[in-house]
Amino acid sequence: MSTGGAGNMVCGGIEPLSRSVFIRKLSPAVRLEDLANEVGAYGAIESFRIDQDRHEAIVNFLDGQSAAQLLDERPNIPFPGQPQPAECTWGKKKPLPQEILGHIQAGATRNLYVGGLPESLTTEGLISRFAPFGTIESVRVMKVHGNGYVNFTSIEAAVRAKE
Repeated sequence: MSTGGAGNMVCGGIEPLSRSVFIRKLSPAVRLEDLANEVGAYGAIESFRIDQDRHEAIVNFLDGQSAAQLLDERPNIPFPGQPQPAECTWGKKKPLPQEILGHIQAGATRNLYVGGLPESLTTEGLISRFAPFGTIESVRVMKVHGNGYVNFTSIEAAVRAKE
């Protein structure tokens, strides 16, 4: 039986896993896209952010198993150009908001497909159109097809943009 972390026994049952991972000792050079690429393989992400001033990040997965797998397999993440790996620990436990859960059950993700784009639209133009809805991780414009993708750092921002 585990004595710490995810498996604490509480009131005769198992304490639910936190779905949040706190990352510290993060280089200022690490971008949102870098962070998403390193942790995204462990499960669907509800939201994430980087605090450049404090050299920290928080990643909120949709479920605790994803956070546990990341912490088990990668307690330290070596980012390119960073002299020492960033350290991963459990973040504060907070439930997935019911409103977001409803959107997820309806198929919402952090990624938003945008169709019918004019050929003249640039990546910067797409960013300026969608930045008011939340922090953007990355944007891709495919002029030949007249569409693009806006990847937000949270499902909530993508839902706001779609509405």
